[in-house]
Amino acid sequence: MLILIVATIISMLVGDPTDGSIIIAILLASGILGFTQEFRANNDVAALLARVEVKVPVIRGGREIDVPVAEVVPGDLVQLGAGASCRPTADSLSARTCSSTSRRSRGSRSRPRRMPRFRCHPTPR
Repeated sequence: MLILIVATIISMLVGDPTDGSIIIAILLASGILGFTQEFRANNDVAALLARVEVKVPVIRGGREIDVPVAEVVPGDLVQLGAGASCRPTADSLSARTCSSTSRRSRGSRSRPRRMPRFRCHPTPR
């Protein structure tokens, strides 16, 4: 793209406005097509995410049920399978090993840029 812009400038300076105009038209068409495709793709992803409802298995009232993530309340016991990840606000009752993607949990003093995720491997029953 940068090469085409430089070519347009050189073409205009040399005195050939026809080639420069053609290159500008191609750049504008490319930009409009790229923007339109990106805009439609973002709308499609938003529509798909609106249809998807992520559920998590929890123990509530002594029974294991699947609940939408937004409806998990304090007191629910979230069932994590091997390789599952959760926010650090969840309490872990029993786990064999837990690891984190956060530098803070590994001893770093710098503030993490995003909320850390913990990966827990449940204790075998």
